Amino acid sequence: MIYNGSTKIIKIGNNNAAYDTTKRVYQYYRPAEQETDWSQEYLTFLALEDGTFKFSGNSVSYSVDGGSTWASLASNTDSPTIQAGNKIMFKAELEPSPLLSSGIGSFYSTGRFDAMGNPYSLLYGDNFRNVTDLTGKDFALYSLLIGTRVVSAKNLSLPATTLSSDCYAYMFSGCTSLAEAPELPATTLARNCYNTMFRHCSSLTTAPELPAATLVTQCYYNMFNGCTSLNYIKMLATDAYAVNCLSYWVFYVASTGTFVKHPNANLESGVNGIPAGWTVQTATE
Repeated sequence: MIYNGSTKIIKIGNNNAAYDTTKRVYQYYRPAEQETDWSQEYLTFLALEDGTFKFSGNSVSYSVDGGSTWASLASNTDSPTIQAGNKIMFKAELEPSPLLSSGIGSFYSTGRFDAMGNPYSLLYGDNFRNVTDLTGKDFALYSLLIGTRVVSAKNLSLPATTLSSDCYAYMFSGCTSLAEAPELPATTLARNCYNTMFRHCSSLTTAPELPAATLVTQCYYNMFNGCTSLNYIKMLATDAYAVNCLSYWVFYVASTGTFVKHPNANLESGVNGIPAGWTVQTATE
């Protein structure tokens, strides 16, 4: 029991209750919930409907009990059916194959799901936490969720601030149900790092903020091509002169929207810059 002057705080079930010296309860409230740091969690899929998952190219380990026990899932083999509302976690220590221009593999799903946690658990196993530099991991997560029925990736953590070539290329391409994208905090980009990352994600309305000041060869090439519902982009580059860095990146997005740019940015209008017909705002931060 906690005393606060004449007010006492007691626990009633899962709630707290405050009451005064007359013992009259006058307020119920729940304690503040701790926000999850998804960068510290294994790659996790929350099933929105009953379905299975499989992974191409490599075997991985999976857990359906919150990481208490792990089992092996062979390449191109269906997981157990994950019922709606339940989660499955993944880990491995896989090396991408840049010489073959391919990543570690791709997931396939039979049902809709939300993606959360840190997919670096497929690269570094149990040692994925606090990785912020993908140097040397070219094609790391290339095509990882391509064409799946993922609905939300807002809690998918991609914490690296320094990227590698093609590391997220095609990652969500063709995910037509994707409505919420992950944050993209990287400030040091690499060739093709976001190439075609969200192509044809036709349910996506808001792009993740793009904070990098200097663009590199083909870094945003085709990034939002075919995102027909996309109507908000905040991109803060001041140096956007690298070869094909913005080529077709906003081809076939919504006809109207809002584009927020750095005050020192000089971008052309059209599919290789700021979408024609959009309102342009200058960032104040």
